[in-house]
Amino acid sequence: MAALLVLVASGPEAAPRALEGLKLARSVHEMGMLEAVRVLLTGPGVRCLDPEDPEAEELEAEVRALVEAGVEVVACTRSLAEHRLVDAAARIPEVQPVGAPTWLAAEVGAGAAIASF
Repeated sequence: MAALLVLVASGPEAAPRALEGLKLARSVHEMGMLEAVRVLLTGPGVRCLDPEDPEAEELEAEVRALVEAGVEVVACTRSLAEHRLVDAAARIPEVQPVGAPTWLAAEVGAGAAIASF
């Protein structure tokens, strides 16, 4: 079976786009037709975890729903630092910080398909 990587590079400034990616990831996971569904928050996408941004509230709720459903969610360490969200991301310990280039290369090397939002 195949794997899907949903790359969310949109944050609260483009909330409908980011939310669509997060909801797609959860729907595909719940369908159970793929071996794995993973989500990478990168660039402004890490702002889905920003507790100071009221526009991010629904996005964070969807990230939490993904984690509860068993979807692996990771966040780019560089982006977290750039947006000053390292501590905010730690509020959801299941969202692991990763070096996005290395992590992404490994996923692609393993054959994951990518959907970007």
